Amino acid sequence: LYLKDQTKVFIVELTQLIFALQQLKKKYACVKIPGFTHHRPAMVTTLGVVFGAWKEGVVRDKMRFKQWLTLYNKSPLGAGTGYGTSFPIDRKYTAKLLGFSGAEPNILDPITNRGETETAFVFTCALMMKHFSQIAQTLILWSMPQFGYISLPDGFCTGSSIMPHKKNPDVLEVIKAKAAILYGALQSLLAINSGNFIGYNRDTQWTKYLVMDAVDESFPGIKVLKELFGALSINEHVLVKACKEDDILITCAMEKEVQQTGQSLRAVKQRVEKALKI
Repeated sequence: LYLKDQTKVFIVELTQLIFALQQLKKKYACVKIPGFTHHRPAMVTTLGVVFGAWKEGVVRDKMRFKQWLTLYNKSPLGAGTGYGTSFPIDRKYTAKLLGFSGAEPNILDPITNRGETETAFVFTCALMMKHFSQIAQTLILWSMPQFGYISLPDGFCTGSSIMPHKKNPDVLEVIKAKAAILYGALQSLLAINSGNFIGYNRDTQWTKYLVMDAVDESFPGIKVLKELFGALSINEHVLVKACKEDDILITCAMEKEVQQTGQSLRAVKQRVEKALKI
């Protein structure tokens, strides 16, 4: 019941984050920005494409939470330690009263696999935090003085204990750390559930601490990113200049030549590579 309630809250907050990303996607649909591979300038793309990519990841996160609700919406009440009870209870009726779609069809399964529900939930949280960590790392790099593509809001940064000129992206760095914590919780849950004998085993009680910690560590990230995106500043004049540097337009020019002349891509690429090395 705790996880059902938490999942519904996650879904609501993720919906709002998706909306925020969709608004940014529309607003900056035509604003060009360098795209990177291997941490090196690659090809020109747009902020609309980047924000759209982030949105799609969050959409999948929301879908996974909804799928979790569907998959684990059965009540284990009445299963006891895995072998039922002699009390004349109506498991279907109690499941309905508790808001489940029905009772677990097999009383031994939810007890032997106690902790699977929590593991699946934390897996969903971990994937969500993976997306948030990727977003955080990109925003950190974009905001570096060496890039200057964006300016982070003051409310999401801190100063230094000794250097007065610093504006550190601490909030985004914390999101990356929280992602690592979720990965650890997921691994612990998998390990706790891997050696169960049939029936109840007390080691599964320790899944409760992990899943509650996972909620506490991951949920704030949704609101943080939503609020940050609402106050993000894009330095478009810097992006205009950046999209003309580091031979970033060469790939498009090469492809255009291939289409216009009918030469093979291999031949044109080798010629361009040779020219660049001179």
